[in-house]
Amino acid sequence: MIARTLDALSMLRAAGRELGRIAISRGGGLRDDPLSASAITPELMDEALSAACPGVHVGQLRTLDGHSGTTDRARIAIRCEQPGDGETPPASVFVKTAPRSLGERVFVGVMELGSTEVRFYDEIARAVRIPVPRAWHARHDPRTGRFLLVLEDLAAAGARFTDVAGAADRADLETTQKVVTTLGTLHAGFWQSPRFDRDLSWLRRAGPRRGLRRERFLCRALVGRGVERFRDAIPDRVRASTRRLLSARDALENAWAQGDRTLIHGDSHIGNMYFLDGEAGLLDWQVTQCGQGMRDVSYFLVNSVPTELRRTHERDLIELWRAAVSAGGATPPAADEAFEQHRLHAAYTWIGAAVTAAVPGLQPTAIARAGLTRATRALLDLDTLEALARIGA
Repeated sequence: MIARTLDALSMLRAAGRELGRIAISRGGGLRDDPLSASAITPELMDEALSAACPGVHVGQLRTLDGHSGTTDRARIAIRCEQPGDGETPPASVFVKTAPRSLGERVFVGVMELGSTEVRFYDEIARAVRIPVPRAWHARHDPRTGRFLLVLEDLAAAGARFTDVAGAADRADLETTQKVVTTLGTLHAGFWQSPRFDRDLSWLRRAGPRRGLRRERFLCRALVGRGVERFRDAIPDRVRASTRRLLSARDALENAWAQGDRTLIHGDSHIGNMYFLDGEAGLLDWQVTQCGQGMRDVSYFLVNSVPTELRRTHERDLIELWRAAVSAGGATPPAADEAFEQHRLHAAYTWIGAAVTAAVPGLQPTAIARAGLTRATRALLDLDTLEALARIGA
């Protein structure tokens, strides 16, 4: 009871801080930061492109499409009156700002999603070995919580996108193998990196840490609602184990903190990926962190891969990831250890899917249902409840 009270107080303090930032933001905030992606001005675009294109002068912007969720997003066409020096300015870009909804704005701030993604593009992106969108501009205002990302327009480059709901006919074996290989290549490049104790010490990691109390509070508040929303997709055994899965969080955090660590994406469902020139790339680095590489692999297999494909090829796909890590010059965990990590990370994926299902604004209904349904099947297939007993949970 004491722990729950402290978790709730931590969340209240964080939410209060974010409401204060929002009040400052609406009173002015940074001089030019837009309140939505489609509100970006030609003058601000000049500034965003100036590092790569000094002297650029944008005459007109036109919104091609956009939507709002955990960020406000828009594809924007650019008409330049003066290209400037340096690189040729892009004909279009993809812009992300803080969400417009008050509730989502508080959530994004409390979970530090915007600031994390800005720091990824500022401090990490150039060092990764896999395809990621180019960032023309990235900044975050800690006073207001507002942020601005001006990214490469992947749609204009011909990239293919999908989502969790569409994965049944798009995440075939070949696509799944590409993703797993991409994840292994990402992880190999940062395997046991000394940067985690130096300039990247700010990255979230498993175990006791700043923000864990808020995460536990949100999970307890939302998981039950997600389960009830899609009650017909959750077998009785899993519904009856909801409290146990939530109570196991500290034991799971300790287990996830063991072994070698690397840079992980943290939210590696297929909706955060793109496919271009025969390769899989990763988008939306809002929860990037350091931890076990299997976290990304398990999250993808459990959340986004059709159940029968996962059941048939699960161990082979984990071996493919291990081979990609080895090919990148690192030493992955042994096969049995990697599989045990997978069983435990399935608990995280299920909890994450239930949280997503609880908040209709986070994902469309079809995506939320598909993710939670797959995660539930994997929880049973992998006997994750038995794996919890092995770690004393």
